[in-house]
Amino acid sequence: MAEANRFAAGNGIVMTPQDYEDTFVSRPTDRETARNYNCLDLFRPKRMRWVVLNMMFSWMVISMVYYGLSLNAGSLAGDIYLNNALNGILEIIGYFIVQFTMDKYGRRTIMSSFFFIQGFGCLGSAALKEVANGNQAILLASTILAFTGKVFNAGSFGAVYNLTAELFPTVIRGNAVGLGSMAARAGSICSPFIIFLQDRHSWLPATVFGVFGVAGGFFSLAYPETMNRYMPQTIAEAELFYSGKGDFTHTDEEANPFHKEKEVTRL
Repeated sequence: MAEANRFAAGNGIVMTPQDYEDTFVSRPTDRETARNYNCLDLFRPKRMRWVVLNMMFSWMVISMVYYGLSLNAGSLAGDIYLNNALNGILEIIGYFIVQFTMDKYGRRTIMSSFFFIQGFGCLGSAALKEVANGNQAILLASTILAFTGKVFNAGSFGAVYNLTAELFPTVIRGNAVGLGSMAARAGSICSPFIIFLQDRHSWLPATVFGVFGVAGGFFSLAYPETMNRYMPQTIAEAELFYSGKGDFTHTDEEANPFHKEKEVTRL
């Protein structure tokens, strides 16, 4: 208990004896929280089905663009070794950006914005490289746009873990994160084959990555906002959350729809 109080104090929270009582006494007892779930259960509820497909697309695009920009660094203007070193360093900047913006602007805003920036960065880089005609200033601008895309791609990789965990209910949250990670592996497998397209047209790989990035930005706008919202515990509560009904705002304890004294409507 002392250790829990120490962590709570570090987050500006004061734990009361009632909090501990709620933790140990108010355990879920209904059949929904008692049964075991698998990944197929993510596709059975009507609203959750579209959320999980969108989430898988986001993971796939992030990983595809990530490895695409990393493996394609050698084709950028400038020194190949410097470009690869900058690729790694700039990732750290992306993680810092998402760390300081996600809790301020919201998960959906950050995800869609980061997708748009990396997508348009790839498209702009491809366009400038194609029209440069040996102009070093334009080639440098092309490289900068590609690195900008890498920064915000790394940031979206950091954000998607949080968003996925907050979108899905406790009973199936681990399955959802695992399914997203599986979709990301599919994206990373595709990346080298997309890069091979430069043998036909030098601008094609960056264009493909850019189009998928922009598409990811539009699809991310369909996510429900999870910032300052209580995370659902059951599939029925998640369906209620996706529908936009009910009060899920994280304002005070009485507004918590999962408080033991407040019952969430089952759909």
